[in-house]
Amino acid sequence: MVLGSVFFPSGGHPLLGTIAALAGHAVGFAARPLGGLLFGNTGDRRGRKTALLATISLMGGATFCMGLLPSYATAGILSPLLLVVHRILLRRPRGHGG
Repeated sequence: MVLGSVFFPSGGHPLLGTIAALAGHAVGFAARPLGGLLFGNTGDRRGRKTALLATISLMGGATFCMGLLPSYATAGILSPLLLVVHRILLRRPRGHGG
């Protein structure tokens, strides 16, 4: 995986970078129920279209910003932290009735 070598320290075993990258993806899956609660409520109160547009906008913005993230060599520990934040924003939540 490219994420392990770009966003995590390369001094260790290559398997550790891959595990760290997969853990970053797992954070996005763990945040999914929270997004479902937030956007499910938004969909109930303001309509499904509003909730859908908000989630698509968040996902598009996070995807664009992920392309702008610095590597570990440039930003150090800030790089994987920003990657995790973007992974949380990229998870499309499942709301009520959808």
